Formats: sequence, C-alpha cells, structure tokens
Amino acid sequence: MITKLRERSQITLPAEIIKKMRLAPGDTLEITIEDDKIVIKPVLIVDRSQAWFW
Repeated sequence: MITKLRERSQITLPAEIIKKMRLAPGDTLEITIEDDKIVIKPVLIVDRSQAWFW
C-alpha cells in the first residue's frame, strides 16, 4: 500500500488497514522508527483513576 505525505506532515491510512486493525477516529497511535521503517501501533491509554483496574 502506498500513501503520500501531505502538506502538514499528515498521512491517510488506507481503509483496509483501518478495518483490519479495528481503528476508529480518536484512537491513540504510537509511532516509532525501527531500522529504516516507520512503525505505527495502536495503544490503549488508561486514565489514572482507572489504572488500579488494569
């Protein structure tokens, strides 16, 4: 899959990836660099008041 980097350093994730990863608007993503690759992973942010539960 190929996408372009837009004017404000934004990219659009292809719909196929959004569906496969079950992503939704507002989800938090972690972006890292591994060797020569950009890696994007969904992360779950737990509110401090709920941290005891996790």
